[in-house]
Amino acid sequence: MREQRDPVCGERILFGQAKCGLPIRVVPRQKFSRACAHLTVDFGAVDRALPGPGRGRRLPAGVAHFLEHKMFEKARGDLFSEFSRLGSSANAMTGHTSTSYVFSCTDSFEENLDVLLDVVFDAYFTDELVQKEQGIIAEEIRGYDDSAGWRAYRALLEGMYHKHPVRDDIAGTERTIAQITADQLHAVHAAFYAPHNAVLCVAGNVDAAAVLRRVDARLGRVRRGQAPVRPPLPVEPAGIRRRRQNVRMPVGLPIFYLGFKGPVDELSGAEAFRLETATSIALELVLGETTEFHDQLYADGLIGEEFSWTTRSERGATYAIIGGQTPDPRALERRVLSEVENALDRPLDGVALERVKRRILGDYVRLLDSMEGLCGQLAECHRAGLDFFSLLPRVERMSVKTVLRQARRLLQLGRMASVAVLPPKQ
Repeated sequence: MREQRDPVCGERILFGQAKCGLPIRVVPRQKFSRACAHLTVDFGAVDRALPGPGRGRRLPAGVAHFLEHKMFEKARGDLFSEFSRLGSSANAMTGHTSTSYVFSCTDSFEENLDVLLDVVFDAYFTDELVQKEQGIIAEEIRGYDDSAGWRAYRALLEGMYHKHPVRDDIAGTERTIAQITADQLHAVHAAFYAPHNAVLCVAGNVDAAAVLRRVDARLGRVRRGQAPVRPPLPVEPAGIRRRRQNVRMPVGLPIFYLGFKGPVDELSGAEAFRLETATSIALELVLGETTEFHDQLYADGLIGEEFSWTTRSERGATYAIIGGQTPDPRALERRVLSEVENALDRPLDGVALERVKRRILGDYVRLLDSMEGLCGQLAECHRAGLDFFSLLPRVERMSVKTVLRQARRLLQLGRMASVAVLPPKQ
């Protein structure tokens, strides 16, 4: 396996590839008592069609999440119980562009790895099991609908995007999941759940060569293949779909989200990282806890501890979201928009920028001690074509001009939408 060392902290990553084509990343930590494995498939909620021509190749919303639920159920039983029997903790999560399967353990790492590989690469779906799962996920969807924060987030993406499937709920709807069949799941698994379309990231008290041998032994009969040719996503207009929305549901305090729609073309991994990170830095310089503006909002009772922002770039959908709970959504909107607009019209504070960079360095060091977080970041870097150890130098090279230029690119008032979750009218 090829070794790469971090020039900042001296950490090392070992890179390898199984005979079946599965890329493997290992961060050995011999002094740790635990180990974590993170197997990520490059298939998520925005993937709504099978490779190949024809309308019959389209997939209903929620199929990636549905498939994630069913991957633990095999002919021999529920593999969650096998993880439990081995004393490990297992989980899975579906995002817009990927699906990840994770376990952590203190003992029996190789046996747990066998189970993880079986979870992801063995397909077992029946009509009876699919029908049973449709009822379970329908209950889950209704639970999400009772979450004010989730409703606000979903409504905001629906307001920003006309056609891009990022606007659809990751879990789908009760109507769309009712269309999912066992044959569809088999077709999706065959198209996307292949070693060459996934990555295995491991961190902790493990031997990298032993990990590679174990994968080769378990997946020895799995054939190599080529990455699927994804059908193009719908052409997304540059403008937003709906400027302002109100959602009525029982809440103790209104929730307000402000969204900025960025470029609608698919960005390279390096370009997406630069745009996301620079915009997040700019928002910290303008809205962060150390700013006078944040203190004023807090003193005026317009924000609480959960006021925050996020930036994301996911296969043709790049956006920034700002918000939290507030007693007066419109007043908060006016204040935030005015401050952001004014801040982007003048030079940013270079001293404050260096302080934010030092905070990011601290986050990076802490990430190296979080096995689950580190494995997740390694998987993201693999999918984006980025060198993990290059991330910090990329941030360090960001100048005031770079941060300002990127922030202006994403935080455009003409591509802004907002959502307020309000109590029912009396």
